[in-house]
Amino acid sequence: MTSSQKDLINLLKKSMFGNELENSEINWKLVYNEALLQAVLAFVYDSTNDIENIPEDVYRGLKQYTISVMLKNEQVFQGQQTLVELLEKNNVDYAVLKGLTVAINYTKPELRTLGDVDFLVRKEEFQSVKKLLVENGYTLLRDEGTHFHCSLKKQDVLFEMHLEMSEFPNTPFGRDLREFLDNALDEFEEYEYQGEKFKGLSLKYQMFSLLLHMERHILKDGLGLRQLLDFGFFVDKHPEIMSDDKYVSLLKKYGLYKMATVCVDLMNKYFLDKETENPTADMLIEMSLKRGNFGVKTSHDESLSNRIIGDKSGANRITVIRWFNYFKFKSRYSWKLATKYPWISNFGFIYLPIRYFCRRVTGNKKAVDLGVVINTSKKANELFNDLELFNFDNV
Repeated sequence: MTSSQKDLINLLKKSMFGNELENSEINWKLVYNEALLQAVLAFVYDSTNDIENIPEDVYRGLKQYTISVMLKNEQVFQGQQTLVELLEKNNVDYAVLKGLTVAINYTKPELRTLGDVDFLVRKEEFQSVKKLLVENGYTLLRDEGTHFHCSLKKQDVLFEMHLEMSEFPNTPFGRDLREFLDNALDEFEEYEYQGEKFKGLSLKYQMFSLLLHMERHILKDGLGLRQLLDFGFFVDKHPEIMSDDKYVSLLKKYGLYKMATVCVDLMNKYFLDKETENPTADMLIEMSLKRGNFGVKTSHDESLSNRIIGDKSGANRITVIRWFNYFKFKSRYSWKLATKYPWISNFGFIYLPIRYFCRRVTGNKKAVDLGVVINTSKKANELFNDLELFNFDNV
């Protein structure tokens, strides 16, 4: 962990928990960039109210960005409530996912950056609700296709309508988990923000939603601090998640218990200053700091040449085994046939590169450096295995 990353965490602790700042010699420009790429810059600005000697251009940038975050958050909130009114008027069962349902767990929810509005509807109502939205001025940007959600837009607010919380392996275990989560809308919790009410997931389903969201992004494009803090504040507000057997047994049954404990240990050690030793938690926060919010740092800060030239040991060299394993993991999510027949994922190292280059030729895919992607994913795969996610052997 770099000094600027340590400073960023200390500034977040100052804003979120009122901690005293440990270091007065801060490279503010580096911290600004770290916070920007982690989507937590508004909290850094909030921590500066009694700090002197901040460069004027950095302070101005912090202030302007925070104002834009709060304005955008209000726009997203209003967009969400307009959607909620439409769904409730038409007797549609729904639950808002993530977003404001987790922001309200923060000590200062207004500073938690909101992106789009994710919401879940019943599978059997998915097509009719999509039609309802389009008829009421929502523009369909991307249909669900092989995905578990579609994307829409209205008045500069993005919406993702889910028919499922996440994606699951097509195995007896995966089908069992999918069937369990299909019941999420049979029970819901009423949330409130700024005096407005809306429906969200009940506690046990919220627990799964947050963990599955992180699980998917560990392999896909990486976790950032914001996703880790979302779960940390959720458990901090609902400690029974990790102590009540009715929740713990569900986490163990579906192979997510170790990830939950790792995330709790990470929050305790790095943000709540509680003594705990968990090497996997250390690995998780290091990866989050390295890759940024949804992997944005990987695409901004690294190139294949820098990685290869900078490492004479050959640790970053692309090997046949690494190539094979990366595309095997990738097939699980992006090759429809492999999700139905898991053994076919062994041929992902042939099919997915061919599909990628065909899409490049037809102009349907932006160019990416596969070397960077594969090398970066090596650590993600190691972390994924260490977290024992969906550990079928223990079921």
